[in-house]
Amino acid sequence: MPRLLTKIGQRTRTKQRIETRESSGVSYPKVDVFHFAVSALHKRLEGLAVSKGYATGKVAVLKDAYDCDKVENGDILVFIDCNPDFISAVRIAGALIADRGGHTGHAAIVGRELSLPTVVGTFGGTTTLKDGMRVFVDAMQGVVYEIIC
Repeated sequence: MPRLLTKIGQRTRTKQRIETRESSGVSYPKVDVFHFAVSALHKRLEGLAVSKGYATGKVAVLKDAYDCDKVENGDILVFIDCNPDFISAVRIAGALIADRGGHTGHAAIVGRELSLPTVVGTFGGTTTLKDGMRVFVDAMQGVVYEIIC
């Protein structure tokens, strides 16, 4: 029984933090606010949205800890499963995309803690998305689009 209460408490705290962030003047923009036409988007992946928000940037696929050196500020990180060795790269990332995981996975927890748009359970993000590809992450609905322009 105490375990269930802890889980409910964690969800409540996360929900309150999101509401506070939105009510403090930071609002999430809609798709049509960005500087590219919606017709310039090509749907690439679908997954589970675990940390809400939107992000655009270039993809950096991480396969091991040595790939963290190529990550630049605002990159969209794509990995099979979040590894604690990736934390240095995650801190400067614009969004996270993970092939595996769910609401309680490591990538989901890290994404919520750092308030990064996060999509997990894409089952093929590391093979579909390539390094340097420009993408738009809609973590409100769990969809990743490639920007074609």
